[in-house]
Parts: sequence; C-alpha cells; structure tokens
Amino acid sequence: GDDADDDIPTSNNNRKKNEEPSPMRRRANEMADEIIRTIVESIDEGGHGPISPLNMTISIGSEYGRHRSVVLAEHLAVVL
Repeated sequence: GDDADDDIPTSNNNRKKNEEPSPMRRRANEMADEIIRTIVESIDEGGHGPISPLNMTISIGSEYGRHRSVVLAEHLAVVL
C-alpha cells in the first residue's frame, strides 16, 4: 500500500493524550510560533497597528508534494 499520508493527522479526537503530534502538526506549530514572534516584534518595534497595518505573505512548500503543502497550510491557519 501507499504510506505517503500516514503522518498526516486527521483530527485531535483520533489521537491519544500522551501520543506525540505528527511531524506535520509539529512543523505547523513551529512555524506558527515563528510567525507570531515576527508579528509581535513588528508591532512592538516597527510601530505597526491600526494606523500602519502589517501585511504578510507566507509561502509554504513541501518536498513531499503539493498535497502536503496544502495540509501544512491548513494546519498553520488553524493554529494561527
């Protein structure tokens, strides 16, 4: 069989409490932490806010293919 999607999580309800998150979910969490730090720094040090809005473009790609990139982007959107 094709094991390509084995590490793509389906939902938190299917995981045991003590089970490690999938590599995909772990990477989405790492990226979210980095993005949030950048946003906070831009607001605090760059003076961005209601008068000077901040625009961000986040490009995501995966060496495992387009589907994985979409799944990573979806998980990242949920975390953010």
